Amino acid sequence: MSLFPGHFGFFWNKNYYVVSVNDSRQEVLGKKIVNELRNAIMDKTFKTWIPKIKNIKLDYEGHVESLSDILEKGIMKIDSNESKIPNFENYSYIVNFDTMQLNFYHGYRVLNNYYFDLDMLPNW
Repeated sequence: MSLFPGHFGFFWNKNYYVVSVNDSRQEVLGKKIVNELRNAIMDKTFKTWIPKIKNIKLDYEGHVESLSDILEKGIMKIDSNESKIPNFENYSYIVNFDTMQLNFYHGYRVLNNYYFDLDMLPNW
Protein backbone atom coordinates (compact mmCIF):
# COMPACT_ATOMS: atom_id res chain seq x y z
CA MET A 1 0.00 0.00 0.00
CA SER A 2 1.33 3.43 -0.96
CA LEU A 3 0.92 6.11 1.68
CA PHE A 4 2.24 9.17 -0.14
CA PRO A 5 3.83 7.97 -3.39
CA GLY A 6 6.53 10.19 -4.81
CA HIS A 7 9.99 10.33 -6.32
CA PHE A 8 13.58 11.25 -5.63
CA GLY A 9 16.64 11.46 -7.80
CA PHE A 10 18.56 13.69 -10.15
CA PHE A 11 18.14 15.98 -13.13
CA TRP A 12 21.20 16.32 -15.34
CA ASN A 13 21.74 17.36 -18.93
CA LYS A 14 17.97 17.80 -19.45
CA ASN A 15 17.12 14.27 -18.24
CA TYR A 16 15.46 12.95 -15.09
CA TYR A 17 16.95 9.98 -13.21
CA VAL A 18 14.45 9.17 -10.48
CA VAL A 19 12.97 6.31 -8.51
CA SER A 20 9.51 5.92 -7.02
CA VAL A 21 8.89 5.59 -3.29
CA ASN A 22 5.85 4.76 -1.16
CA ASP A 23 6.27 7.43 1.53
CA SER A 24 7.49 10.75 0.18
CA ARG A 25 6.41 13.06 3.01
CA GLN A 26 8.81 15.86 3.99
CA GLU A 27 9.30 14.53 7.50
CA VAL A 28 10.29 11.13 6.07
CA LEU A 29 11.87 11.27 2.61
CA GLY A 30 12.46 15.03 2.49
CA LYS A 31 14.47 14.96 5.70
CA LYS A 32 16.46 11.93 4.51
CA ILE A 33 17.31 13.50 1.13
CA VAL A 34 18.29 16.87 2.63
CA ASN A 35 20.50 15.17 5.24
CA GLU A 36 22.22 12.99 2.64
CA LEU A 37 22.79 15.99 0.39
CA ARG A 38 24.17 18.11 3.25
CA ASN A 39 26.53 15.32 4.31
CA ALA A 40 27.75 14.78 0.74
CA ILE A 41 28.47 18.50 0.36
CA MET A 42 30.24 18.70 3.75
CA ASP A 43 32.45 15.64 3.24
CA LYS A 44 33.14 16.57 -0.41
CA THR A 45 31.67 13.37 -1.89
CA PHE A 46 29.10 15.49 -3.74
CA LYS A 47 31.79 16.39 -6.28
CA THR A 48 32.05 12.70 -7.22
CA TRP A 49 28.34 12.45 -8.00
CA ILE A 50 28.40 14.35 -11.29
CA PRO A 51 30.85 12.02 -13.06
CA LYS A 52 28.90 9.02 -11.74
CA ILE A 53 25.59 10.19 -13.19
CA LYS A 54 27.11 10.08 -16.67
CA ASN A 55 27.35 6.28 -16.33
CA ILE A 56 24.06 5.60 -14.55
CA LYS A 57 22.30 2.33 -15.33
CA LEU A 58 18.75 2.76 -16.54
CA ASP A 59 17.44 -0.76 -16.02
CA TYR A 60 18.15 -1.59 -12.39
CA GLU A 61 15.50 -3.92 -10.92
CA GLY A 62 16.38 -3.84 -7.21
CA HIS A 63 15.57 -1.56 -4.29
CA VAL A 64 17.11 1.92 -4.09
CA GLU A 65 17.01 3.83 -0.78
CA SER A 66 19.24 6.87 -1.25
CA LEU A 67 20.73 9.28 -3.75
CA SER A 68 24.06 7.49 -3.57
CA ASP A 69 22.25 4.17 -4.22
CA ILE A 70 20.98 5.59 -7.51
CA LEU A 71 24.52 6.49 -8.53
CA GLU A 72 25.90 3.08 -7.56
CA LYS A 73 23.06 0.76 -8.62
CA GLY A 74 21.04 2.69 -11.21
CA ILE A 75 17.34 3.37 -11.69
CA MET A 76 14.30 1.63 -13.06
CA LYS A 77 12.44 3.07 -15.99
CA ILE A 78 9.70 5.42 -14.80
CA ASP A 79 6.50 6.83 -16.22
CA SER A 80 6.94 10.23 -17.83
CA ASN A 81 4.93 12.50 -20.08
CA GLU A 82 5.76 13.44 -23.66
CA SER A 83 8.15 16.15 -22.38
CA LYS A 84 10.07 13.43 -20.49
CA ILE A 85 9.00 14.90 -17.14
CA PRO A 86 8.18 12.20 -14.56
CA ASN A 87 4.57 11.90 -13.50
CA PHE A 88 5.23 13.45 -10.09
CA GLU A 89 2.89 12.42 -7.32
CA ASN A 90 2.62 13.77 -3.75
CA TYR A 91 6.21 14.90 -3.09
CA SER A 92 9.33 14.65 -5.23
CA TYR A 93 12.90 15.67 -4.44
CA ILE A 94 15.22 16.18 -7.39
CA VAL A 95 18.87 17.23 -7.16
CA ASN A 96 19.25 19.39 -10.25
CA PHE A 97 22.85 19.29 -11.50
CA ASP A 98 22.04 21.75 -14.29
CA THR A 99 21.15 24.51 -11.80
CA MET A 100 22.87 23.11 -8.66
CA GLN A 101 19.61 23.22 -6.72
CA LEU A 102 17.26 20.88 -4.90
CA ASN A 103 13.93 20.94 -6.73
CA PHE A 104 10.97 20.08 -4.53
CA TYR A 105 7.71 19.24 -6.27
CA HIS A 106 4.54 19.26 -4.21
CA GLY A 107 1.44 17.81 -5.73
CA TYR A 108 0.55 16.24 -9.01
CA ARG A 109 1.59 19.17 -11.19
CA VAL A 110 5.07 20.50 -11.78
CA LEU A 111 3.61 24.00 -11.27
CA ASN A 112 3.67 23.46 -7.48
CA ASN A 113 7.42 23.42 -7.01
CA TYR A 114 10.18 25.06 -5.03
CA TYR A 115 13.88 25.46 -5.67
CA PHE A 116 16.59 25.51 -2.99
CA ASP A 117 20.20 26.41 -3.69
CA LEU A 118 22.45 23.67 -2.35
CA ASP A 119 23.97 26.03 0.22
CA MET A 120 20.49 27.04 1.45
CA LEU A 121 18.74 23.68 1.97
CA PRO A 122 15.52 23.63 4.02
CA ASN A 123 15.44 22.43 7.64
CA TRP A 124 12.99 19.54 7.38
